This record gives sequence, structure tokens and C-alpha cells, in this order.
Amino acid sequence: MKNYNIIIIGAGPIGLACGIEAEKRNISYLIHEKGCLVNSLFHYPTNMVYFSTSDRLEIGDVPFVSHGDKPTRRESLEYYRRVADSWKLKINTYEKVEVIEQSGNEFKVITNKEIYSADKIIIATGARPRSVSAIPVDKKNIITSTEAMILEKLPEELIIIGAGAIGVEFAYFYSVLGTKVTIIEMMKNILQRLSQSLALLMPAQ
Repeated sequence: MKNYNIIIIGAGPIGLACGIEAEKRNISYLIHEKGCLVNSLFHYPTNMVYFSTSDRLEIGDVPFVSHGDKPTRRESLEYYRRVADSWKLKINTYEKVEVIEQSGNEFKVITNKEIYSADKIIIATGARPRSVSAIPVDKKNIITSTEAMILEKLPEELIIIGAGAIGVEFAYFYSVLGTKVTIIEMMKNILQRLSQSLALLMPAQ
């Protein structure tokens, strides 16, 4: 059984950034990814364009040069592959973590290929949009954050359910473009779970 100081689950941008920090500190680590490198990005729509500029997506001091104002999905895939190669990151792709067991101060990680042990575990598997059972997503009039990134036509009005970091980011982006945006949030304030101090500065109406 192979032992590491850290096992990182997920080879997306955050998982890669964690691997880079481990490399810098000479900490033994291994990154597990159930699919290909930056698997979630790989499954994004082919014509997706980021909201952020390329410099804001850079990790590991590796320059991200985009041919347009905002990078595309294809450019990001090429960039993160270059990051992994530049840092010679230790990544096992297409190896799915199935079980994590803790015994004392050590973790046993069981994948579909092998068993490992680690002192620490970093879970960097990202997030997926959550749907509301009473409002089924049809990807036309009712969409998730994934579809919101690639709308072909700017909506006149938009209702966003959820005032967390992602919801607020989309609200800001579309309001700047001229869309009338309304946010619906069950908590007392927006960004309530992200930062209590920040939430108090922006009470709901």
C-alpha cells in the first residue's frame, strides 16, 4: 500500500493548485481524478466562454494567454494541461475514489484500481448546480449556472434562485449587461453562508 502525506481528490483547477503547493513544499502527494484532467471543464459546452479574463484563472505562475478578451473552453483545457506538465504533477486520471476510511490519524483511500494511505485528504471535486423539485430545469426558460454561461441571447429579465457566491456573481454580470435581475434567497441576507460580516452589509429587501 502506497503512502502519501496528502491525497487530493479531483484534478480540476483547485486540485492542481493544491498539487502545486505540495510540490513547492516538497510534500508527498497524489491527485486522483475519476475522468480526464479538469474533467468538469472537459464536459462544458464546446463554445463556452469564461466571464473572467485569463489572468484571473492563472495558477502556479504559468501564464495563460488567450486570443480574445475572455478565454474559451478549449483554451482553458490546453492551459491546465500545460500547468500539469510544467509542474510535472503526480496525477492518476481515470481512477475513481470509491471509499475513504479513517483509522486514527491515517486515512485509507480505496480506488477502482488500488489502495493507498495518506495523512491528510483534500477533497477538490467541485460543485454541481442543484435543481428545485418544484421548478424542473428545461434548459430553455429554466436553466442552471451551466446554461447561464452560454446564453446566445441576453434576457430582458432574470430571476436567480440562491444568493450565494455563484448566484450573486451571475446577478452582477447580467445586470451590468442590462438585464433586470431579481435574486430570491431563503436566508435573511445574501451571501449569508459565505461571510456573516459581508452579509450584514447587504441585507435583503
